[in-house]
Amino acid sequence: MFTWKRRQQELEARVDRLEAQLEAQSRYLAQESARWQSRTADAITELTARFEVSPEQRVKVLLSAVAEDLSAALRRSLADAQEASALKERIQRLFQELEQQVNGGGARQPRTRARLNEVYHAPHTGYVALYFFGGRTDAVRLLMGPTDPPENCVSELDCAAGTNSYAGGVVRKGEYWLAESALGEGSGVRCCFTPIF
Repeated sequence: MFTWKRRQQELEARVDRLEAQLEAQSRYLAQESARWQSRTADAITELTARFEVSPEQRVKVLLSAVAEDLSAALRRSLADAQEASALKERIQRLFQELEQQVNGGGARQPRTRARLNEVYHAPHTGYVALYFFGGRTDAVRLLMGPTDPPENCVSELDCAAGTNSYAGGVVRKGEYWLAESALGEGSGVRCCFTPIF
């Protein structure tokens, strides 16, 4: 009987200790809960203050966003305008260069009579004409190209064979050209260079 009473006392003491621990734990959890509730309330208050703006502030934010969009669109338009202006200037410059070539270049230079079997350097783009004038017949090849003497035959005249009495071709500015005659000085073939541009 004494043993059971002692056990009962031990159990009661253990229950008292557990209750004390539980109460201490409950107080700690209550304090932590109160602290977290306070922190949460502060955070909610701060967020609410951030998002609760006046109508004037909302208008300012919207106007600022619209201004940024307009500014970006204006910058793009300005870049397009500058590109178009540069393109226009380039076209005008090319047109002026072409106009100078046509009006102030070879077209104002006189036609010249050229000698057979002599290499010429074309200062302008032009047309070389070979034609039979009369007298001794001849065979003439019109040679053109970037080398001196030129090597590319662009047309031939052979009035002795009765096939043709005229030959011609366009020579580019800076190229060499040669009317290569089989007969030479006594030939009845004439040569004329007409600058074009």
